[in-house]
Parts: sequence; structure tokens; C-alpha cells
Amino acid sequence: MSADKSINGRLMECARKEFLEKGFEKASLRNICRRAEVTTGALYKRFKGKEELFSSIVEDTSNFIFKCLKSKEELSKHPQSEEFLVNCWYMSDEVMLYWFRMIMERKEPFTMLLRCSSGTKYQDFEHDLATKMSESNYRFYLQAYKRGITKKKISESDLHIIDAVYWKAVCEPFIHDYSWEEIVTLTSNICSFMDYRRLLDIDDGLIMKYAKTKEKFVKNFFVEGHI
Repeated sequence: MSADKSINGRLMECARKEFLEKGFEKASLRNICRRAEVTTGALYKRFKGKEELFSSIVEDTSNFIFKCLKSKEELSKHPQSEEFLVNCWYMSDEVMLYWFRMIMERKEPFTMLLRCSSGTKYQDFEHDLATKMSESNYRFYLQAYKRGITKKKISESDLHIIDAVYWKAVCEPFIHDYSWEEIVTLTSNICSFMDYRRLLDIDDGLIMKYAKTKEKFVKNFFVEGHI
């Protein structure tokens, strides 16, 4: 007799509900099986335990987001143009909403990574995002500083904290279950608050020089580049 393929779907759906309600540590495999109307034996035929079940739900979302950041990391390891080093700090509603749309498509697993992952290998997910982003940003900053695009001195640890604030602004709406309409309003506020070019004191003349190309640059660099 062939295996009942519907069991996987029921287990995953009931596991999502259990993890979102109770978090990883308090979630019960017995409750998940009861909800899914399967035996614990059926679960263990498919998953080694609770953490593997949790990972099966969130892994694709975690991998996707870190893959997006990877392309930015690779760019930061190579010399970039003056235009790039001026406009890569520009905060755009378009870019933020692009990020939010991608995350909304993965809302439940993303929320699980933020709220429910204590006790798993994903428990530092938000911190790891900030670390990966700040590593790339600091390399871009050093290029800009060495070329006189900015004369502002900022430490790597300070920039990490600023980038952690950025990710906090991205993550908190999902922790608080914002609607899309609320996210759209928030996006404009984030972009006004997170003004990296003002923070780094990017030369005003250079900002004006590349003002006409910044929107095209942002679209190509962030959106089409999936950063």
C-alpha cells in the first residue's frame, strides 16, 4: 500500500500552528500529531524530531534571505564606482516595499524565525542578518572613506548597531502582525529615519551629481539584483 502523502501536508500545517502559538521550546510533537490526526510513529518516519520538523518549515525562507544578501556581499569585496558608493546608501520606498513583499510571501516561516526559534539553530536569525549586512556595508564604507566620498569616521561596531536597527524595523511589523496597509505607511517612516547618506555625511555635491540616476541605480542594484 502506498504511503498517505496527505500526512506530510497535515503535519506541516499543524506544526506551523503549534510553533506559532507556543514557540519551538514549548511546542509539543504529541499535540502536533493529535491535530494532524496521525501517530507519533508516522511523524518519526518523516522527521528525526522537533527541530528537524521546525527546520523543514523555515529553512527555505532563511536560505532565500541570506542568498539575497550574498550578492551584496560579493559586490562589497571588489572596487566599485563613485556613483555606486554614493547611491548604494540611498533609502528608497521602492526597495523597502520590495523587501516587504518578498517577506509577506513567506510571512509564517519568517515570523517563526523571529518569534518562535529560541532553542534552535535559528535563534540568532535577526542578529545574523544584521551581521551579514554590516560586513558588506562596512566594506562599502571603507571604499567611500578612502576615496573621500565621505570624511565621516564610523567604527565597524557602530555601523553594525545601525544595521541592527534597520533589521529591527524590517522584522518588527511581522512580530506585531502588521497589515500590508500598515507596512506601506511604515516604509516611508523607515526611509526617513534610516538616512544612511546623512549618517555618513556623504558629500552633498556628489549626491547632487548622481541624483538623476539614483532611482535607476536602486532598481538595478537592489530590486533586479535581489539584494
